[in-house]
Amino acid sequence: MKKKSVILDTGIAGFFFVLFFPAAREVSILFDIQEELKKLPAKPGVYIMHDDRDAIIYVGKAISLKNRVRQYFQSSRNKGVKIEQMVTRIARFEYIVTDS
Repeated sequence: MKKKSVILDTGIAGFFFVLFFPAAREVSILFDIQEELKKLPAKPGVYIMHDDRDAIIYVGKAISLKNRVRQYFQSSRNKGVKIEQMVTRIARFEYIVTDS
């Protein structure tokens, strides 16, 4: 599992977190890539890969988001060195469904 930064908004727990760590505005939660892969639609779109600092490391397009994005995380696929290195840096991904 990878971490994803989100704004802390948890009521009293958030209050105590900010009280003890006043500079903190975000907290890390787990981004489960395998679970997110299950949610991908089999529709055309654009996908965006982020590293652990939330920097964009790759933008791609796909006829089927589900098929294309899953390919990056399949161990049986023979990927090039550049792709293998990039995949090790992926902390999270997002996507935008398009018409074509």
